[in-house]
Parts: sequence; C-alpha cells; structure tokens
Amino acid sequence: MQETKHSAERLLDIGRGVRLIEKRDSQTFGTDALLLAAFCRGIKGGRAAEFGCGSGAVSLLLAARGAFSQIAAVERDEALYDLACCNVRENGFSHTVTLLFADVRGLTPATAGGLFDAVFSNPPYFDPAAGRPSPNAARQTARHGTAGDINDFAAAAGRLLKKGGRFTVVWRPDRLPTLFTALRAAGLMPKRAAMAAAHPSAAPSIVLTEAVKDGGEGLMWLPTLYLATTAEQNAPPTDEARSVYESGVWPQEGRRHP
Repeated sequence: MQETKHSAERLLDIGRGVRLIEKRDSQTFGTDALLLAAFCRGIKGGRAAEFGCGSGAVSLLLAARGAFSQIAAVERDEALYDLACCNVRENGFSHTVTLLFADVRGLTPATAGGLFDAVFSNPPYFDPAAGRPSPNAARQTARHGTAGDINDFAAAAGRLLKKGGRFTVVWRPDRLPTLFTALRAAGLMPKRAAMAAAHPSAAPSIVLTEAVKDGGEGLMWLPTLYLATTAEQNAPPTDEARSVYESGVWPQEGRRHP
C-alpha cells in the first residue's frame, strides 16, 4: 500500500498487476470484491457489464484475467466514475473496460449499447430502512441501496442479459431469501453458489451466486471457502484461499444439490 499525493487517497496493489487508487472516504476495496472477481466465470470473446463499479476494482481484475473481450463498467456517483476512469487508464485497460456514467435503475439495452453475455455486481447489501445511516453519502449508497436495491440491480440484469447470460453477485447469507426472490422476479435462475467464511469455526459471512437468464432449476453449491486456517489473529490463509488470492480464480467446482 502507498499514499498518493492526495492524503484523501491511497494506492493499493490488488492482484494480477492491478494498482488501484481509491478514496478513503468512500467504499473501499475488500474481500467481497476480490471474491466476486474470482467467482465470476469468464466468457471468451464475451461482453460483460458491471453494475456499480465504484473505483473499478472488479472490472480491472477481470480485464487483467482476460475474462471478457469487453466490459462496460457502470457507476452513478460522479466522483467514483472519474476515479474509475483514472484507474482504467493508469492500468492500461482502456481497450477492454469502458466506463458508463449512468444509474443502474434506468439502464436499457439502448442506453447500454446492446445486450450482454454476463453482468456482475457487488450491490448494496442492506435494506435502506434498516440500521443506522452512515454519515458518508457514498458509503450509505453502497451499503444501503438508497440509489437502488437488489431488486433494481436484478431487474436491470434481466433487461440487459441475453438468454442464457449470467448474473454473478456477492451478497450476505442472512439475506439470501431476498436475493433469490429478486432474481426469480427478474427471470434469473440461481444455478451456482458458494459461501465464504473467515475460518472453519465461523459462520459464513459472504455468499456468491451465479444466476442464468431464463435458466432451468438445478443449483450447484460449491464447497465453502474458508479464508484462514483458524480463528487466531494473523492465522495463515487456507490453501484454497491462498490459491484464490494468487490466481484470481475460484477453486474447483463442487457438488450439485437437488
């Protein structure tokens, strides 16, 4: 980690050679974004979109992996949009990642430049009416969906995906029914999912889901990813977590549940 010339910013190495400038007073890069990028399956020659790209981290990690030939990164916050543009340019991925200054709720194929093979997102986790509001407007929007909740994000994905296209999302396990309800309402069938937990004795804190536009029933649950070997402070990562950190790709597929 390095400080930039502006004290309100910092420079992070987030993997695969990507260096990310982010604002300290906004939503910052974390484990959920890293796991989303790893869980998202690429499509050779495919066209993808990210909803709510923030500083551009997930789109950049996928571009560095060569997951898609084109990525449209959508952001409605002007400051974050400008920052994402800078990050894409500085990392040399302007040929792959295009920024779109827009509100997800108003996206249509016409305004987004057509249909997509894949959409991925780290949407707001919390009900806008729940919990204590953050004094930081950007964090409040990112966490509580005051500018669009999971229903809005899923509906937009349903509009913009081709038949058979994939919507990949990172979410909270305790709100999984809300996610699945939103997906089904948008014509998106959950087909692949995995939990992540801090260590083997901890309850999962993250769930990743891939849903398919107009897909049939049949959900594959992958083994839970444990990030550390024990609950002790500074415990080493598990072999699976280390593999994700180093390769940027999710571990081998698991089993299919009825």
